[in-house]
Amino acid sequence: MLTARKSRITGAALLGGLLAVLAFAGCAPKKTIAGDWSGPLEVLNPMTSSKATLHLVFHIAQEDNGNYNATLDVAEQKAAGIKLDSVTVKDSDVNMALNIGPAHATFAGKIDANYSKITGQWSQASLSIPLELTKDPEKTGNAGTVVEPGKK
Repeated sequence: MLTARKSRITGAALLGGLLAVLAFAGCAPKKTIAGDWSGPLEVLNPMTSSKATLHLVFHIAQEDNGNYNATLDVAEQKAAGIKLDSVTVKDSDVNMALNIGPAHATFAGKIDANYSKITGQWSQASLSIPLELTKDPEKTGNAGTVVEPGKK
């Protein structure tokens, strides 16, 4: 009789422990690229033939349907809230595209396992420039004010 009681207690403790582990696993934060991402883009100034740094800030938000949207700020160009045309994420691949008139720019990168860094290439016209974006841990994914391309 003592053995059967001990077995039931051990089984109950095991089941309780398993349920606690499953409940905790369900509480783990879901990985997302939503948030503010920034990085320096080193470009060649065509007027002076010297290097210039543009500080890019992407404000990425996740919509209720799971898709992403984003805006771009470039302080050196006094540009803020430029709406990106597309943001796609598949596994660790992140792709963003921006079309303003005849200008077309893309960013293709890979996100690290911690979702804290995206390393890739910024492409515009015939240029392809390395760009590393880091996530601002203070931002939660608000895409900010959206400005349509060509509008202020």
